[in-house]
Amino acid sequence: MHELRTRDPLRWLQFLLVPVLVGSVAWFVGKTIHWPLTGDASLMHYVTFLMDYGRAPYRDIGDMNLPMSYAPSWVVGHLFAARDLPWRLYDLALLAVAGAGMYVIARPYGAFPALWAGCLFALIHGRDGVLQTGQRDYAAAVLLLVGVACLVSAMRNKQGWLAGCFGVCAGAATMIKPTLCMFLLLALVDYFERRVADSTAARRLLLAIAGWLSVVVACVLWVIARGSLREFWYMVSVVAPYHAAIGHAPTEFLLRNSLSPLAALVGAWLVVRLSVWFTVRARVGTTRQAEHRSGDASAAERRMLLLGAVFGYASYLVQQRGYPYHRYALQAFLLLLLALDFTDGLRRSGTARWLSAAALVWAAVVLAPVSAVKAGRYEGRVQPFRSALEADLLRVSGASSVAAVNGRVQCLDSISGCIAALDSMRLEQATGLLYDEFLFNPGGARVIDEARPRFLAEVQQHPPLMFVVSAPLFPAGPDGYKKLDQWPEFRNWLSAHYALEEERTFTVPLRVAGWPAVPPGYRLYLLK
Repeated sequence: MHELRTRDPLRWLQFLLVPVLVGSVAWFVGKTIHWPLTGDASLMHYVTFLMDYGRAPYRDIGDMNLPMSYAPSWVVGHLFAARDLPWRLYDLALLAVAGAGMYVIARPYGAFPALWAGCLFALIHGRDGVLQTGQRDYAAAVLLLVGVACLVSAMRNKQGWLAGCFGVCAGAATMIKPTLCMFLLLALVDYFERRVADSTAARRLLLAIAGWLSVVVACVLWVIARGSLREFWYMVSVVAPYHAAIGHAPTEFLLRNSLSPLAALVGAWLVVRLSVWFTVRARVGTTRQAEHRSGDASAAERRMLLLGAVFGYASYLVQQRGYPYHRYALQAFLLLLLALDFTDGLRRSGTARWLSAAALVWAAVVLAPVSAVKAGRYEGRVQPFRSALEADLLRVSGASSVAAVNGRVQCLDSISGCIAALDSMRLEQATGLLYDEFLFNPGGARVIDEARPRFLAEVQQHPPLMFVVSAPLFPAGPDGYKKLDQWPEFRNWLSAHYALEEERTFTVPLRVAGWPAVPPGYRLYLLK
């Protein structure tokens, strides 16, 4: 393998591209180091904050994420007093871990494929925007990369305990996002590929399954210890399926968005793969010999990466929303597979060589810098919703300190910024409701019909001092506070007992991802 690299006539190309890739990542890090904790990550932080005050997830906190989703927020929150910078550093540390996992997988083929894929993975994550910092799917994708690195190392060194590490990583990813459970099947690739030549293959498979089960069982035991098993099962069987069934994107959008911004690279990769396949087939002469040649360890590892990309793509499609962070598992494995095949294509002749060179150059000198610049232009200050609400809560309530309104504010919001404001102020909410989609979407679904009377009874018995109502309804609207009209009983009760004290409308577009968008507004109601 080393001799092939040294005789590669295009080896100099790698040395030209590395400074551009590393420089793009350095620019991205320097320009985004100030990004705040926001989006879904603030929800996870808030759940762990409430847990520290004795509230149990699923029983006292109405969250629908699996237990491992809270682990990063809990660790970062307990290690550091500050919030924004440590979380940003955690996000960047995940990028470094992802690159290390790629390097372990690609080590027999050289460091360049891992560097190329790792830098692009980091920069695409950056161009996805501020709201994706520390996303759950992002952490899960990194876990899967580390797990596959352990599994590949176990295959190469015939060490069973590393396969157990793969199982643990795959189990942790599953307990973040259940659509990733299919990655455990990668252990079967090892078994069926190596069971004849390697007597330890069966042991590795069993250890991988055991590692996966250990995490799942540990999470269930944690829920039991919190006294939330019944509520956890209700979340898994009723709440989560309802949430997964609403807000779907059109199929055309899902397909068009799935490979963005890698569509051109994938097209080039398919042509390279076909070119190499026809060349090898012609030289080998028979299909049986070709199949024999493709059965070596290198081919098995490539198939594992390909299956990882397929599983990531399946997870993206199953979720049916097309959010950028749903693509992270797909991108992590696809980028490394592209890197390996393109660098291999450089050692070929004809179409495969020149198209591989073009793809590597385009990604490094166009896609990487453009992504870095795009990420650097995003607005990294605290979002207006959060900063304005933090001031309004104290002003409207007339409280002299934050402690005076602790436990007396109720958000009717999901991800617009109300929970982020309470998390920043270290305020407990009046109830455990975190997602108003389970109140204001049309009735008829079990979760809606059961949540409404339960919530209304709770706030009638212990009325909060203030309600914060965001303008949109996640995930599919309606906007403009029309969600209140979808539950007239609560709307009438709110009007009878609360006075509208403040309505914030923002007009300046904010660029936190893609095109600039006007932040959502909110209304602040005070108990009469």
